[in-house]
Amino acid sequence: MNEWGTPGLPLADLPASKFWPRVTDNLKLEDSDLWQEELGLHPKSPLWDGVTKMMIRNVPARCSQTEIEQLLSYVTTDFRLQMPRSSERKCKGYAFIEGDADVMRRLAHFLWQRQVPTRHSLRPLKIHPARGFEQQ
Repeated sequence: MNEWGTPGLPLADLPASKFWPRVTDNLKLEDSDLWQEELGLHPKSPLWDGVTKMMIRNVPARCSQTEIEQLLSYVTTDFRLQMPRSSERKCKGYAFIEGDADVMRRLAHFLWQRQVPTRHSLRPLKIHPARGFEQQ
């Protein structure tokens, strides 16, 4: 039994060949069994291993950077937050968090299925590793 409770080798342990390329070389977030279109990548996914930059989507337009920082501070203060704004100073609906891999893993568990509590939106935040993320 592998780590998912199914017989056989975990995908990452299968030998590479021209018919079966290395999993980590071709794996897209959307191809993961732990990807959900509404919520993003589940925190238990091995694709979070070594991630140092996370993208958060579905951030309410009038949400301030301070509100997101306060939310994240329940877990850690060891992060860097970037929150792009429109010309009207409204949030563009997404943000980036940078930190070490352990911090990203803890934040992924914390943010999974969570809304911004200071806003009345019932839409959960969508989280996933940022494109071009670096693995340690």
